[in-house]
Amino acid sequence: MTTYKYIVDERWGFEDADCFESNWGEEDAEYVAREVAGNYYSESEGTWEWNESISIQIFKEDGTSLGVFEVGYDLEPQFWVFEEKPAQRSSPC
Repeated sequence: MTTYKYIVDERWGFEDADCFESNWGEEDAEYVAREVAGNYYSESEGTWEWNESISIQIFKEDGTSLGVFEVGYDLEPQFWVFEEKPAQRSSPC
């Protein structure tokens, strides 16, 4: 596992960056950014709206930046169904 640090939307400096461990190497920084986004989303307590993107800057432990990544997410519709009352049968189609 590799340890990275990240900041979101330049809200903090490197000194205040959050740590994150990933199985992805630095050459796969886009995948690290995707994992970081998932972690940030779960920790954000509803402050990240589905229709907005955020900027995530990822660093190696020594402070070297791997880049700034714009990340967003889409909601997939989920459907629920319940029968209000039994359907009356009519002539077959």
